[in-house]
Amino acid sequence: AGTEALSGLRYGDGARVTLPLGNGFPTFSGKVAVVGGGFGVAPLLSAARACKAAGAEVRIYNGFATAERIMLTGLFAEAGKLTVCTDDGSTGFRGFPTAALEADIAAGWTPDVILCCGPSPLMRVVKKLGEERGVATYLSLEQRMGCGIGACLTCTCKVAGHNKRVCKDGPVFISTEVQP
Repeated sequence: AGTEALSGLRYGDGARVTLPLGNGFPTFSGKVAVVGGGFGVAPLLSAARACKAAGAEVRIYNGFATAERIMLTGLFAEAGKLTVCTDDGSTGFRGFPTAALEADIAAGWTPDVILCCGPSPLMRVVKKLGEERGVATYLSLEQRMGCGIGACLTCTCKVAGHNKRVCKDGPVFISTEVQP
């Protein structure tokens, strides 16, 4: 209902909103890898900018199916060293962003922390990659959210043996707590 109402707004229309809801990515200095897939890259932009402002060395690995789906490259390039990946190789690195990150790790660059948002299969690979290497990894979960304040329990997820609400307690969780 909320998304439908927002989609009906026209330029100049007013709206009352309660923002922000939930918890975003923490800000880090040091070496930060930002891994995004598809529309999941969008919430990572402010995190990458904040880390850069804190003095971090930020490397960004954004993946898209094809060149036509690529977005926000100019803004991400300002926030760190950007590697654009496409599944079909039409632009940038051919393959998934996790493969580009693994190539940098193999070349001697190891992040202190990984921030990730995207499709569940991508986040599962990032979770495994980070945990196997002892790198703190934060995942922003994508769930349907009914109310946005935790009352309806539509967005619950299993976190370390109990349920948490993605809208209120997340959407960002340390990877060791959740299974995307």
